[in-house]
Amino acid sequence: MDDMLELIKSFPNQIEEGYSLGEGVKLGPFKNIIVTGMGGSGLPSYLLKAYLSSNLLIFANRDYELPLIVDKDWLVVAISYSGNTEETLAAFEDARKRKCPILGITSGGKLHGLCRKYNYPYVLIPGKFPPRAAVGYLLFPLLRVLAENKVISNPAKDVKAAASFLKKSKIENDAIKLASLLKGKIPLIYASEKFGVIAYRWKTQFNENAKIHAFSHTFSEMNHNEIEGFESKLGEFMPVFLEDDKDNKRILKRMRIIKKLLEEKGYESVEIKFKGNSLLEKMCWGMHLGDLTSYYLAKEYGVDPAKVDLIENLKKELAK
Repeated sequence: MDDMLELIKSFPNQIEEGYSLGEGVKLGPFKNIIVTGMGGSGLPSYLLKAYLSSNLLIFANRDYELPLIVDKDWLVVAISYSGNTEETLAAFEDARKRKCPILGITSGGKLHGLCRKYNYPYVLIPGKFPPRAAVGYLLFPLLRVLAENKVISNPAKDVKAAASFLKKSKIENDAIKLASLLKGKIPLIYASEKFGVIAYRWKTQFNENAKIHAFSHTFSEMNHNEIEGFESKLGEFMPVFLEDDKDNKRILKRMRIIKKLLEEKGYESVEIKFKGNSLLEKMCWGMHLGDLTSYYLAKEYGVDPAKVDLIENLKKELAK
């Protein structure tokens, strides 16, 4: 397990190194952006949307084909850590047929070969990581490329500050305590829409690292449907609220009320307040805490967080 822990702890360094890897990559003209990727390689699209929501529209794709609206005016960012993700490769070919400009981000594999064959720009990132433990290498090169091509304002100061903030943050003990609280529970992770991607990241890390089911939702959408599920206590659920003091005041009020209502129903819940000065710092801090918690939860259950046997077995069956 220690190998996975070291990979998780490398996240602050990945932020800095990943940002440097995007230097010098030139893009042609485009009007819109869609990012296609799966699993850990698909997460950057949602992180990017959350971070740039007020400055740029980013569309996400997790399918074999691109939406019908995508044409030659769209930049298609194909992200596959291994370079061999079949859905992403199919979407790449779909983009090529539509004559879209394409940017590849990968550690190698078929995607790297296709970018070289058809002369598309790409960022080559370090290999030998599980994709879910390489998010810094998948997201931050894209930020650098967009900045250097004048698509977004230069985020270099934010990026440097986020890496520095994580290095100084002492959150490992918090992760250990939270993992202990969550043992034997099914985590339900809630956040505002702004931080919904962080809640989703927690869910997927609990899935892959701790080998348990976990679920995520956002405020205030969950108030209009999921809240009623608490009427029937069919499992050992543990709501986890990820809160930011700059969330909409009505969202914060809804969270307070929901926690009170759930307490009256006999549910224990956990409240996590984001730390950091900027949106990027808070996103990175929240993601890092979730990653560490998932590792220590795996340790609580005595499972190896590095193995993903069911995923690998599925790939073998698909290859037949």
